[in-house]
Amino acid sequence: MSKSFQSAQKLFKSAISDTLKEKGNTYVLSESAFPAYANKNFFIDRLFWGRVYHSYNYILDNFRDANIMDFGCGSGILSYLLGSKNHKVLAYDIIIDPLNMVREQIDFGENISVSDSPLEQIVESNKNKFDCIVALDVLEHIEDLVPYVKKFKLLLKENGQIIFSGPTENILYKFGRKVAGNDYSGDYHVSNIKTISNFFRNYGKVEKIKTLYPLFPLFEIYSFKF
Repeated sequence: MSKSFQSAQKLFKSAISDTLKEKGNTYVLSESAFPAYANKNFFIDRLFWGRVYHSYNYILDNFRDANIMDFGCGSGILSYLLGSKNHKVLAYDIIIDPLNMVREQIDFGENISVSDSPLEQIVESNKNKFDCIVALDVLEHIEDLVPYVKKFKLLLKENGQIIFSGPTENILYKFGRKVAGNDYSGDYHVSNIKTISNFFRNYGKVEKIKTLYPLFPLFEIYSFKF
């Protein structure tokens, strides 16, 4: 991992750990994966931060000075990283409290704006369409993806991309989740990455970016174009 990524990782681990100590592991913070990003277990740490790292590198390799929507931004880790590389980022989530807690400790800079407005309002007000929409480990929480993919199409520029990731929910994933403890129950997941990637294939071109880990596939990252 690059020094800039490692520096951001250290910064966020500290802020997230401090937030968990102060607030406790509430449902909202758990939904934003705070326990995972602050976890001291080597495997969990590499897995959760690995998804951010590979998605971040893919965007850096394929976009320059882009307008990006971080859909389901959680604590804002990816938004912060992309904003530091001259991308203009909209950090979007339906519950923005976890991000605001982190922003009390970390300066996100002028390249990043924040919104928890209804997605319909974002569509109506978005005059400068996005080059890329990133949805890391978000879509498995959504039961009906059809309304969202329609809105994403309106939000994206022509030839824009959606970068998405999610859990495989295979036997190995479920075993690992059980061993990891109650913070990783996953009971709120309504689908898996296979279902999600197959769904997007009905609308355009899907390409796999990365599997974590190939021998024991737990998460996968994809790109999509309409």
